[in-house]
Amino acid sequence: MNGLSSHNTKPNGMANDYPKPVRALPASWYRSNAMFQLERRAIFSKRWLMVSHTVRFLNAGDYLHLVVAGFSFFLVKGRDEEIYAHHNVCRHRGHPLVEQESGKLAALACKYHGWSYRFNGSLAKAPQYQELPSFDKSDNGLFRIHTYIDRLGFIWVNLDSSDEPALQWDEAFTSAVTHERFEHFNMEDYHFDHQWNMTCKTSLLHLGEPMLWFMDVAQQTALPALS
Repeated sequence: MNGLSSHNTKPNGMANDYPKPVRALPASWYRSNAMFQLERRAIFSKRWLMVSHTVRFLNAGDYLHLVVAGFSFFLVKGRDEEIYAHHNVCRHRGHPLVEQESGKLAALACKYHGWSYRFNGSLAKAPQYQELPSFDKSDNGLFRIHTYIDRLGFIWVNLDSSDEPALQWDEAFTSAVTHERFEHFNMEDYHFDHQWNMTCKTSLLHLGEPMLWFMDVAQQTALPALS
């Protein structure tokens, strides 16, 4: 009888219903740059990602800057009430257009050489370029990102560089907003008033608090050191 036998049979000797062990992902996958780049191309560049909610965008010019898997982009509400998403890079020299996490823009302009854009991403002014006969403003707008707003007001983005994303939102997520648990919620009754401790930090805080609590109790009760 080996040391694992007690886990393979019930007390009465009958075989148990425990699932067979499953091998975990290789540890190298969690720190491999090659795997990260593969995930960027296959997942983050092709799939729909839920990134915010319309309650954060009340007025024209309200924006939110995000960095997901190394992709820097921002959402901004236009004067036409639409919410747009653009890669955070000026078409002239690649300088970032927004630097703060969120705020309100009066105009969308690059601080490097003064190129400015409308909130929908079209180029408005390009000093020293727009007078050139060969320069076409319509070809030099911001790199736009596909957006979708579901019926609950959640904002999704798709970083697929094609004119149309290979995966349409309703191919994968229609049931996500039709679940019966959402029937009693009217999102128009809510307003955004805090940062959720900067999104991911909240989750890390919840993971860390139990350990901090244990360490505090251990110090107060003078638990003996483990030998």
